[in-house]
Amino acid sequence: MKKCTAIKISAFILLLLILSGCGSSAPANSQGAAANPPAAISDISAVTGKKTEYVYIPPQGVDISKEVHLTMYVLGDIPSDIDLVYQEVNKMLKDRINATIEMKYLSWGEWTSKYSLVLASGEDLDLMYTSDWANYSTESAKGAFYELTDDFINTYMPYVAKSQNPASLKQATIDGRLYAIPKNTAGLENEGWVIIRKDLEEKYGMSNIDSIEKLEEYYKAVLANESGVLPYAHAQITTTGAFNSVAWRQPNHLSYLTNIDWCYKYPGNNAAPDFSEITYCWYRDDAIPYYELMKKWADLGFWSKNAISNTEQTRDAFENGKSASLIWNETIFLAGRNLRSNNPEWDFEVLDVSPGTPRKQALFTNDAVAITSSSKNPERAAMFIDFVKSDLDFYFQICGGIKDKHYEIINDGTQWTLGPDADKYPWTPSLWCFNWNESTYPTDATVLPEQLEFRNIQEKLLISPDIAAFRFDMEPVKNEMAAINALAVEYGNILELGMAPDIQATLNEWKQKANSAGMGRIEAELEKQYNAWKSTL
Repeated sequence: MKKCTAIKISAFILLLLILSGCGSSAPANSQGAAANPPAAISDISAVTGKKTEYVYIPPQGVDISKEVHLTMYVLGDIPSDIDLVYQEVNKMLKDRINATIEMKYLSWGEWTSKYSLVLASGEDLDLMYTSDWANYSTESAKGAFYELTDDFINTYMPYVAKSQNPASLKQATIDGRLYAIPKNTAGLENEGWVIIRKDLEEKYGMSNIDSIEKLEEYYKAVLANESGVLPYAHAQITTTGAFNSVAWRQPNHLSYLTNIDWCYKYPGNNAAPDFSEITYCWYRDDAIPYYELMKKWADLGFWSKNAISNTEQTRDAFENGKSASLIWNETIFLAGRNLRSNNPEWDFEVLDVSPGTPRKQALFTNDAVAITSSSKNPERAAMFIDFVKSDLDFYFQICGGIKDKHYEIINDGTQWTLGPDADKYPWTPSLWCFNWNESTYPTDATVLPEQLEFRNIQEKLLISPDIAAFRFDMEPVKNEMAAINALAVEYGNILELGMAPDIQATLNEWKQKANSAGMGRIEAELEKQYNAWKSTL
């Protein structure tokens, strides 16, 4: 991030400000002064206790004389200490941009049904968490989000204008228009890592499990020797079963389009493929061996025959010693740490069962924040975004909570770690969209050495295909997409859990129903949109 320097005020101006009574908590004037004068904005960080260049100063010439109240929705579970934290958040907001904010949460169990309803409800709402997996393109097409023009960003989000990764803004642009500010860093695509019980691996005299075939041998050993421990504790899944990344897509260099279940084979370069190379994932010929493997493993008993109705989280089962493996994103390292904490005799190892295979870079737009088109105060909402994404102390206040309670600063201000009440306000509680640049603030001391080592290896394999920026607007075929997605859940569960007595007959039945539900209309619309997008490259 480019460095931001605090405004220096001459002694003469400071004297005038003092004489004018600017030390009060009310805004000094209507020309953009903060609730406290710039002289009160210290460059000594309350977080680290050291001088910092990451200090937010409101843009000059913007009228913030009227106090406003903002509302934002995010996804996830409400932290129990949210009221305590936001008392401090709002003190800082009031002081700097003469605003307050209320953070509302849509739980994981309700967000899919309520997200669009909230946006269309007429409720006073200014900001919304969004993502390519959380309706960004769909809601943008419906006009739910405020367009962020260059002039608007330069005026009300000058720090974002200077420091936001240009690739992130390009990725969030739809038909030449920007509707959200994404997070500012993108690492590895969040899937396809395997964690196993290292203590069991060593018990069976095994090592260097670097293929699906070797993973299968480990599973057989667990099944034969461990009572009450499944090789894998499958739970209810949808169309992204645990193994399809490691046993099918990674070995075949396949990736999904950004927001739908159509796949492409990424080449050695980043060029966008022809549409003829994009196919519905689940009908691909190279999916058949994967379905056959899942049936083989299910028949061997690698997971429960009742997996389709199992509601216990797969991660919980691994951490509690009921499962010998887990497949997910980088949070598996946290699961490994919890496993060690639950039993000192247990240990873990993270595997790459497709070593050397290119890894697609994650999307910046996996997490983003949008201003709603219904906001009565889009300018102040933009200033709030700018504040979070530029000011070290405010970022830690809203994302970390109360210092020495929810988080602690260690190692001479260079790292943070969890505080005694971290469970009451987990780090960045559903606020991933505000990530700006981790190199500019204290780093996470909770990251395990194994995680850093693994990440470094994987990042050397990163590619960033141009096609990652394409997103399908489902609105013209929304009814057909709803039907196709419902079929994918139904038949995807059957095939990925190895429950299909006859794989080809199951696929034929699925295809027949999909064709009747409008698969042809979706394909035609997708081809039209994709070719139009590709022509702009």
